[in-house]
Amino acid sequence: MDTHLTINEVATRTGLSAHTLRYYERAGLIAHVARAPGGQRRYAVSDMDWIGFLLRLRTTHMPIRQMQQSAEVLQVKIEHYQMLERSILQTSNPDERNTHASKPL
Repeated sequence: MDTHLTINEVATRTGLSAHTLRYYERAGLIAHVARAPGGQRRYAVSDMDWIGFLLRLRTTHMPIRQMQQSAEVLQVKIEHYQMLERSILQTSNPDERNTHASKPL
């Protein structure tokens, strides 16, 4: 897949209209999408993954408000996981891990 896709390419790949993609962005279902210098939206792989999640919610015939709530819950969980991951990476020092590994219990 290309690194970044235009709104028309995303519409073709997902079956959503460009209008729906813009609406989802305005409704907060899709986070801010990167823009090309001319202002055109450029969707990344992570955006496509998120849109795939929204498409799965959509197949349940879930109302937009519930989709927003589900998306918010998932986003909080993702942010929490990323925070934990950063914290672990910041506190883990390869030299320290080797020292602990060599010490008897």
